[in-house]
Amino acid sequence: MTRGRMVAIGGLALVVVVVAVVAIRGDGDGVRLEVMPPEGTVDHDYVIPPGTQDRIRAGDDVEIMPDRLEVTVGETIRIRNDDTEGVVAGIFYVGAGEEVQMKFTTPGELIGDCDVSASGEFVIDVQAA
Repeated sequence: MTRGRMVAIGGLALVVVVVAVVAIRGDGDGVRLEVMPPEGTVDHDYVIPPGTQDRIRAGDDVEIMPDRLEVTVGETIRIRNDDTEGVVAGIFYVGAGEEVQMKFTTPGELIGDCDVSASGEFVIDVQAA
């Protein structure tokens, strides 16, 4: 399978995860997100360093993402994975060497498991502007 095809499948999987989480955890209208190409300035920027999954397997406490992040509609988040293995960070799956960037467009709460937070969960609380 080519890298381009793998990236496309990964992007589709991310959209499915976002839709599922929004349907379960969002308010009546759901939280709306805008998938953005990796570029420009972001409000919340996180980097998964090389060796992170090795540290997790070794039993180290890895705290890269906060347990809870409060954002305002219009803000963006970017997660870049410099490790050689993918990670789950809340509603995001970020493959090895990949980057995910999103803009929050409506209020609500997004909750998901997280490989790289202290609690093992990542909550994004999107507040109205």
